[in-house]
Amino acid sequence: MTINEKISILQAAREEKKIRKRLREYDSVGRPVGRWVPCDLESELWDFSCWNYEIAPEPREIWVILNNAGGVHSASSNRDLISHHGETIRFREVIE
Repeated sequence: MTINEKISILQAAREEKKIRKRLREYDSVGRPVGRWVPCDLESELWDFSCWNYEIAPEPREIWVILNNAGGVHSASSNRDLISHHGETIRFREVIE
């Protein structure tokens, strides 16, 4: 990580944004191994030599209107753009 990237992470933490980290380990072709885990901002040691850090992405949401046959009539990420002609279902992404 560059010094500017590190500063951005620390500023986001100061603003109490969710930060996650993953060990800096890579497989034989250079792909990261391991999972992202949430940081505990109160106790994090900020070891940039052992961990990769990033601002945790926000889960995406979409709104879906079903037609009478149970199929999708329309979908949007903005609920205000959805017409209300049928059952409305909100889907929210799960980020692991």
